Amino acid sequence: MFLQSNALTHVDAIDGWRDEFVAYLKTAFAEGKTWADVIAYRDELQPHRVMRGYYGFFETADGMVTIACNPRTLRLKMVRLMQLDDRWTTEPGWLPDDTDAHEEHVRAQVVAKFREHTTDHWVRLFRQHGLPIGPTRHVEKLFNDEQAWTNGFFARIDHPALGGVTMVAPPVRFSATPLEAKPSPRLGADSRATLRESGLSDGAIDALVARGVVRDGAA
Repeated sequence: MFLQSNALTHVDAIDGWRDEFVAYLKTAFAEGKTWADVIAYRDELQPHRVMRGYYGFFETADGMVTIACNPRTLRLKMVRLMQLDDRWTTEPGWLPDDTDAHEEHVRAQVVAKFREHTTDHWVRLFRQHGLPIGPTRHVEKLFNDEQAWTNGFFARIDHPALGGVTMVAPPVRFSATPLEAKPSPRLGADSRATLRESGLSDGAIDALVARGVVRDGAA
């Protein structure tokens, strides 16, 4: 999913604006442009951009949610559910005179609506109507998230120096050659095995260890 959705995908038919943006970047900062200027110019160039009222993070009465409702079919559902005023979504062919102003008009409505109720309320309501939503959690809360553990997102390891460690599990899974989260070895733990594979004798390795050239972490 990441490979399909990341910003490094370039579609020739609609992403030609990037050439103009790259040319602009060559002199923008030298001419005194700020990052805000650069981002604003990039937004102006993009022919198909996500409307911020239907995609992103929003505060609720007791927390925050993340939504991803940019396709028009989902926007229509969200408009009806939250009773939003968005003619650009509800009236095919209608175009605003000022797209930025209209986008902000819609987003302001969404922001206000979400703040009226709790996270649980919106998550339950959106899911009932087939709208993608999820509670936004702090990293610290994820360690105790039942779904994250059930989906195998975390792994527990016993580190020789640190003890118990919870870490992100390998994101890719193979049936024939499964990946496994393991603690990193102590410094020098594999020195002898590596040097033997390189053709050195035990005597030669002992000499290197004695001179401090190689660290023998297994000793």
